[in-house]
Amino acid sequence: MTAQGLLSGRRVIVTQAEGAAGSLAERLRTLGAEPLVFPVIRIEPPEDWSPVDQALDRLRDCAWLVFTSQNGVDGLLGRMAVRGLSPGDLLGSGMLRIVAVGEQTAAHLRRRGLTAGLVPDEYSGRGVLAAMLPHLRPGERVLLARGDLASALLPDGLRGAGAVVDEVTVYCNRPERSGAGALRHLLLAGRVDAVTFTSSSTVNNFLDLLGEDAQDLLGPVAVACIGHQTEAAARERGLPVDVVPGAATVAALAEALARHLGPA
Repeated sequence: MTAQGLLSGRRVIVTQAEGAAGSLAERLRTLGAEPLVFPVIRIEPPEDWSPVDQALDRLRDCAWLVFTSQNGVDGLLGRMAVRGLSPGDLLGSGMLRIVAVGEQTAAHLRRRGLTAGLVPDEYSGRGVLAAMLPHLRPGERVLLARGDLASALLPDGLRGAGAVVDEVTVYCNRPERSGAGALRHLLLAGRVDAVTFTSSSTVNNFLDLLGEDAQDLLGPVAVACIGHQTEAAARERGLPVDVVPGAATVAALAEALARHLGPA
C-alpha cells in the first residue's frame, strides 16, 4: 500500500488553532484521511505589550533568545515590526544565540530570515532546558518569548542554573467554542475515527467543549498526542492515549496514527 492510502477512509479531528491546523490537516490528507478541522483554541495578542517592549529594550544585553513555538516567533517579530525593528536587528545584537524548540519552529525562523543555533533533540521545554544547560553561564540573560499558558519548567530551570530570564507573553491562548454542536453531532453519529492533540491547551479546551460526557463520546475514537506533555495532560483528564510519536512533529504524529489505525 502506498503512503497515500495508509489512512484511506479515516476521518480525523484536528484541534489546532485556525492558523496552525493546515500542516497537520495536509499531512493527514496526503495519507488518505479526511481531516475534520475543529480548532478549539484561537491565538490572540496580549493585552499589555509593555513587558515585551521592556525586554526588547534590553535585547543587546541578552545572550539567548528562546522560541518554544511558531506562535512565539510570530508574536515577538510582529511586535518588533510595530516598533520599527526587523529580524536583522536580532542578528546585530552581539553574540545572541537563538534556540528553537523543534524543527518546525526552526524552519519558521528560517522563513523569517533567522537561524536557530540550537534545536534540541526532544521538542519540549524539558528538551530545551537540557540542551541549553551545558552551554549556559551564570548571569547570562535569556529572553523567552512564549504563550500565556506555557509551563514554568523552562524558566524555573534556567533561573535555577543562574540565568537572568526575561519571560514575556507574546501571544495568548483562548478557548474556541464555535464548533461544539457540529463536533458533538459527528461523535454521536460514530463518524470519527481519531482525534489529534498538539498541546495541553487543545486537550483541555476540547474536553471542556464536549462537557461531562466527553469520555463516552470519545470511547471508540483513537486519541493521538504530539508529545509526552500533551499525553500527560490527556491522561490527567482521564483520557486514554493510543498514539504518541517518537518525535514531536505533525508529520510524525500523522505517520504514527497511520501505523496505529491503518485504512478503514
